[in-house]
Amino acid sequence: MSNLLSQQDKQKHLIVGALLGFVSILLAIAGGLYKEIKDKSQGGKFDPQDLLATILGGLVGQAVSIIIFLLIFF
Repeated sequence: MSNLLSQQDKQKHLIVGALLGFVSILLAIAGGLYKEIKDKSQGGKFDPQDLLATILGGLVGQAVSIIIFLLIFF
């Protein structure tokens, strides 16, 4: 019985971790969109390449945090 609870607990941790990772990517996208909309509202232009660079930066940051986690705990 305790093994079953342990497995369910690990599944819950996996789900929460996946949701947090998803949220961090959404934050990178939202931040990039905000910046580009602000640029356009101030007379600039909406630059999709800047948005892509922000999203890629978010992905790199997430990858670095995963690597650091793995180095610390494994």
